[in-house]
Amino acid sequence: MHIGIIMDGNRRWAMKHAVKSILGHHNGKENLKKIMDLCPRKGIKILTVYALSTENLTKRSPKEAKGLLKLIEETIRDDYGEFMRKRYQVKILGNKDGLPKSIIERFDEIEKENNIKNPTMLLQACINYGGQDEIVRSVKKLLNKGLELSVKNIEDNLDSKLVPDLIIRTGGDQRLSNFLLWQAAYSDFYFVDTLWPDFGEVELDKALAHLKKVNKNFGK
Repeated sequence: MHIGIIMDGNRRWAMKHAVKSILGHHNGKENLKKIMDLCPRKGIKILTVYALSTENLTKRSPKEAKGLLKLIEETIRDDYGEFMRKRYQVKILGNKDGLPKSIIERFDEIEKENNIKNPTMLLQACINYGGQDEIVRSVKKLLNKGLELSVKNIEDNLDSKLVPDLIIRTGGDQRLSNFLLWQAAYSDFYFVDTLWPDFGEVELDKALAHLKKVNKNFGK
């Protein structure tokens, strides 16, 4: 099973608790680790999360954007070893342009060292990611290679062509916000008001129960 999550509501969680917004993002990161640990027990083999959108970098205040990038660096440094011990394979999706050199170098290292046989789970983390940008980058690759523009060729050159069975969005909004636009063509959706740092096992079970009720016919 492949689940995508738009982890929305960290800033509102911080406002609700009268703390700085970066603490909301930190609690969101800690909650992601809890959800990751639940996934193998729930039959979830692939988890794709919207960790940092292109809009987060361009439209948030410079101070908040810097704080988000610092949190990503800390996660790479402090938590990656734990992911390896638990046999969580990690793949980074998104546009490396515009990211700090230190983060890019660590992502490159992860791609080289993270070839785990029979992983417990694959985590795809979308960082400086936008679905429209991903499609444009795929088309540019085709043009550079002189390949025909086709559905298959575009799909083969995306950051990931893995299709989520279900996309969950926390925080109350009911939109994709540029997340996995190509891959989500036939995904089911589950929207919940719960803010991301408060999204736990009970809510995850409700989302999975919703998925079981869906009869997918993929346009047939």
